[in-house]
This record gives sequence, structure tokens and C-alpha cells, in this order.
Amino acid sequence: MQIGQFRDGSLVLSCGDDGAASDLVFAEGAMVGDPALEKQRLLLDRIVALEKDAKRYRFLRDGFSPMGLNIDGNHAWVYRCNATLKGLNLDAAIDAAMVSHPVWSAT
Repeated sequence: MQIGQFRDGSLVLSCGDDGAASDLVFAEGAMVGDPALEKQRLLLDRIVALEKDAKRYRFLRDGFSPMGLNIDGNHAWVYRCNATLKGLNLDAAIDAAMVSHPVWSAT
């Protein structure tokens, strides 16, 4: 499953490998007044937000390495990237770092 967004704000949910035949397109504003479609749009918006958060997490996670391995599995982790994140908030700072330093992350 993959979610994309068109310039006009509509969302496309790709559910399979059948190309456009398996895509569900949720046009911006087309769901106004239909409770079921509005609920679907809210769920898709939530999924898009969760995907962004997951991408930020993976970006940060990939910058850490184990510093000390304990036999009990409670390892110490250190951030390998010597950089300062800057932005209006943490999400914006991570997003800026993802653009300016894409090599920090392999995903």
C-alpha cells in the first residue's frame, strides 16, 4: 500500500501492483457531505501523517550505532552524526535535515 498526494490536494491510495486500475483517488473537496467518504478521508490524512512520522523516525534511527553492548540486551546507543537540527519545531528541523543531509539515512 502506498499513498501519494496530487498538487490539488487529492490523495491516491495504491493498493496493489495493477497500476491505476487498483488505485483509489480521493479528490479534495469531493467528499464534503458524504459522512462515509469524509471518514475515509480523515483516515487517509492520518495515515499520511503517520507515514511522515515514521520516515522521520527511520531517518533519526539510522544515525545511531551501539556504543556499548550489554549481555542483558540493554545497549547504549550513540548518535553518529555530528550536527545540530534547526527548525521551528522538531518535526521541521528533522525535515530540513532529511533534505540537506539525505546520506544520513539509508531509507
